[in-house]
Amino acid sequence: MDPHGGPDSPQSPNAEPGLIDLVGRVASDALDLLKQEGRLATLQARDVFVAALWGSLRVGVPIALAAIAGVLLVIGGVAWLTESLGSLWAGTLVAGGSLLLVALVLLALAALSLKPAPRVQPSVPAPPDGDDGRPKLVTGGE
Repeated sequence: MDPHGGPDSPQSPNAEPGLIDLVGRVASDALDLLKQEGRLATLQARDVFVAALWGSLRVGVPIALAAIAGVLLVIGGVAWLTESLGSLWAGTLVAGGSLLLVALVLLALAALSLKPAPRVQPSVPAPPDGDDGRPKLVTGGE
């Protein structure tokens, strides 16, 4: 190397980069890559969150509306039964009993659709021949 700025000096445009310069560039590129990966992960997480939010709204809003409609239907049914049977208690009991029957049928259908968990036998090693697994009493006379 020429310390006076010749063709092989570090200040020369034709000079090959040194090891320290290459390590510095690799570290800089790695840092840039980590920053870009962080930004990408943030954008992906945001996309997943937005998709989950819209999915929950698409499912939750109809369920809430169905629940409100169900409550109104029960109130209307109790009022109709009360008027038909002539007693508030009779109308309420008939409506409650029919709702209980529907709930039990739905629970039975749900229970039938569940698959039983596979049975797993625990693996216990067999004791060696002549060993029943109990600790042995060791005496000094034997």
